[in-house]
Formats: sequence, structure tokens, C-alpha cells
Amino acid sequence: MRLSLPSLLLFTFLLAGAAWSISIAVHELIGHGGHCAIDITCTWRYADAMYFDGDYGSHAVSKWQIASGSLVQIALSFLAMLILWLAPPRGFAPYVFLWSLLGAGFIQSGAYIAFGQFIHPGMDWARLVNVAGGGWQPKSLAITGGILLVIAGVLACRRLMPRVETENSAITGLPVVMTAYLGFSVTAVAAAFFVPSDDRLFMLFGGIGSGALFMFWFLFAALPKGGPTRVLRNSTSGIAILMPVIIIAAYVVLLGRGIHF
Repeated sequence: MRLSLPSLLLFTFLLAGAAWSISIAVHELIGHGGHCAIDITCTWRYADAMYFDGDYGSHAVSKWQIASGSLVQIALSFLAMLILWLAPPRGFAPYVFLWSLLGAGFIQSGAYIAFGQFIHPGMDWARLVNVAGGGWQPKSLAITGGILLVIAGVLACRRLMPRVETENSAITGLPVVMTAYLGFSVTAVAAAFFVPSDDRLFMLFGGIGSGALFMFWFLFAALPKGGPTRVLRNSTSGIAILMPVIIIAAYVVLLGRGIHF
């Protein structure tokens, strides 16, 4: 079916929220959880919408254990970028979902790597900096690397910006970026109401505080003209609309409440 401009914006909101949900779930369950599964001394204990806990026994925590979540999340975003670049789907739903997955992974991971060490000592990259010695060199490397990831995500999103024709106008640029940002933030804040109290505050700050990153993305991705936008088919199906709703609900309610193993 063909969608009107308001319907396209609402669908973009849902697709971006689903992309955020999968990106963070991959960080926790496949990144940290996958490393725990590979390490035969580790036992899965608990996971929620922003935290994974595995019992690694008595051996020292390694750099790979700490970094695995962000590394897998970045790899997923890089895969989404390659698909959009080399074999872009023509349909609105798969393209905008992959485009949002690209933005969510690069920008969230970059911010987490660069600034997580200043938020809480239990954050992955605060722990990694401490494991690496805690001096100015690992801190500077984390800040620089994280900022470069954010910039890479912004430039890639700008270059691969989608465009969909409607009856009287087109959706591209600023409306897409604003709606995707809202999808990311609302999903994060909604999950915060379900996660345990120790995590809730960080999720609220993460969802609301992403406004600073949105302004960066807004200024450099939406307002200036980037590379050629991809013109997509304005058509979708009922199941395509239902899927992001299911994904967001699973992330917010099931993973938000936490899973004990």
C-alpha cells in the first residue's frame, strides 16, 4: 500500500526505534553474551536493555570481554552500511531500517566509547580505560576513537540519506533525521521505565541526553546537502508495519524488565 507523508514519518519513527532496539540488544546479548558463550569458564547470569552480567569465575577481566559489546555493535552497523552502499534495497521499510541501524550503531557506540568513562566507572569503556592503565593515553584514545566513529556515522547517514516521493512532496533530509532521532530517544526512554533502578537513570540520561548528538547530526547530516539521496518505492505491507512494533515491544518490555538465566 502507498503511504501518505504523515504515515511515512510515523513508519520512520517505528523503524528507527526497532533499529535502536536491535542495535543495543546485539551489543548486550551477542557482543557481551557471545564472548561469555565462547569463554567456557563464563556462565550467563542476567541481561536487560543496557546491561549483561556473566560470571567469569576468578580470572581477570580482559579487554576483549569489556569491548566485545561495542565491537559487535559497530560491526553490525558497518554491515548495514555495506548493504546500503553495494546492494541497496528499493523498498522504504528495509532501506530506512538499515539506514537507522547504521546511524544508531555508529553514533551510539561512538558516544559511549568517547564519553562513557565520564558517566560512571562501571561503564564498559571506563573499565577498559582502567584495565589499560587509566592514564591520559588510553583516555585520549577512547575519546578520539569515539568522536571519529560519531563523525563516520554522520557522514555515512548523510551520504546514504533516503528519499521517498509522496503525492505532493517528498520525505528526505530534516524530517527523516528528526523522526529517526525521536525513534531512538523514545525507545531508550521507554525501556528506562522497565529496567532495574540501578540502570534506569543511565537510560533516561542516554535517551534524553542524546539531544546533543542529535544537534550534531542535525547540523551536518540534514541541513547541508550531502551526496545523492536514494529514491525509494513508496509502498509497504501490513506485516512490514507490524514488525518494528513487535521488535520495539520485545526490547522495551521483555529485555527492559531483564532476563535471568
